[in-house]
Amino acid sequence: MHVGKLTEQRNRVTLALLTQILTEPAFNVLRTKEQLGYVVSCTQWQLAGSGIGGIRIVVQSEKKPEFLEERVEAFLDKMKGVIDDMTPEQFQEQKVGLGRKWREAPKNLNEESSNYWAQVDSGYLDFFRRESSCWSDGW
Repeated sequence: MHVGKLTEQRNRVTLALLTQILTEPAFNVLRTKEQLGYVVSCTQWQLAGSGIGGIRIVVQSEKKPEFLEERVEAFLDKMKGVIDDMTPEQFQEQKVGLGRKWREAPKNLNEESSNYWAQVDSGYLDFFRRESSCWSDGW
């Protein structure tokens, strides 16, 4: 799914929040309940060199691609309803969880340098995301 230009902070936050909301249900529904394949993941993607990104759901399976696409689309339709029906408290809980995750201190030097390099490599240059005011301006 295409989200938009990731050079815009609002799109990056929206994408991160949507990925957080979809990741566990994607695994639980598509892998555990529907048993579509051994590998099921929901992650962010970025079109190299473009600054454009979105969400991808990967299912590694022996089943036909048409069937898998149908099941993923059904999952996304269901999740649209789940997101629409979220209470303000549930949505706030998701936002707080993402903020907590982003503010978590790096566990080692490699993790810290990887975080900075990701900013350089992506072109976001959002080095102060942890201290960002995106959490206080309506997010």
